[in-house]
Amino acid sequence: MSSQGSNRRVGAVRPSHLMFTAGIGALVDLPNFSVLIRGIDSWSHSGVTDYDIDEPRLRAAVNRSLQRYGRGQIEQLRAAPWLEGADADPKGWAAQGVGVPVTPFPQWLRCTACNVLAAIDSGEFAFVNANPRTPHEAKFVHDC
Repeated sequence: MSSQGSNRRVGAVRPSHLMFTAGIGALVDLPNFSVLIRGIDSWSHSGVTDYDIDEPRLRAAVNRSLQRYGRGQIEQLRAAPWLEGADADPKGWAAQGVGVPVTPFPQWLRCTACNVLAAIDSGEFAFVNANPRTPHEAKFVHDC
């Protein structure tokens, strides 16, 4: 997928859904395609000021569990990137760079009109999401 399309808003998932049901590596079915939730190493908290979770008992419990398995210790807990009031922005530009990154799944698409089969990054399919206020309309289209 092009760099232009990679930072576009393609849907919404409640924070509780992201925490329990649709966590990292989960497949989320959106109205026009499906996506995989990417790992926390690709999450960006830029522009989000309130992402640190101050919960010493939970952090201590996680560190005890990690210690049992000989893993490193964590120093902080972070919430998923989310910007309060981003949906209230008339143009929706504030929400464009905030959120949990995803990868379209599968990486190959088929045009049902002409039966062409191609990888997403091949250039055969264009990512269309003209209005950031309507992420449910995001889709891949093929000109045939």
